[in-house]
Amino acid sequence: MLKETYKDDELEIQLLDITRDLMTSMGLNPLTDDLIKIKDQLLKFIWMYEKIKDHTISNVSKDIRKSLTPELKELLKTKLKEK
Repeated sequence: MLKETYKDDELEIQLLDITRDLMTSMGLNPLTDDLIKIKDQLLKFIWMYEKIKDHTISNVSKDIRKSLTPELKELLKTKLKEK
């Protein structure tokens, strides 16, 4: 899939359109100023989700590394090479 490139203004307009569609689907019809505030809150929510996801993955990765014995590490390497 090709990566799409956007100018900042185009991206902002698309984000506002998505936010407007989301709010409309919930039966709300916010004004543009409210829509901008809602969009900013949605972006903060997504940013926090990504931050929590990265933190969780990091913790799980550390736990797995700590719990793997040398024998299990070798077995895992062997299985991965087979694929």
